[in-house]
Amino acid sequence: MLVRPPHRVGVEAVTRILDVQAQIRSILLKQSVAQIPRMVLVLADTRHNRSALVDGAPTISPAFPLAHRALMRELRLGQLPSANGIAFV
Repeated sequence: MLVRPPHRVGVEAVTRILDVQAQIRSILLKQSVAQIPRMVLVLADTRHNRSALVDGAPTISPAFPLAHRALMRELRLGQLPSANGIAFV
């Protein structure tokens, strides 16, 4: 959880995307239940995960519209993400 009172951003780390729909559904459920306004999906920067993002774009893009570069730019500026986003590490 990233916290900058009164704001909160949830962080979910995934090393390998296996079932895009199930994993995204689980993350969004956690976000809803915990009433967290924004989520950051942290993914291992692997060829498999990048390929899974392309294949799962219809599911992932609406749920996590903020791409890595835009997300990192906002965080570097000390801003909370303007939307759910994806970060590669």
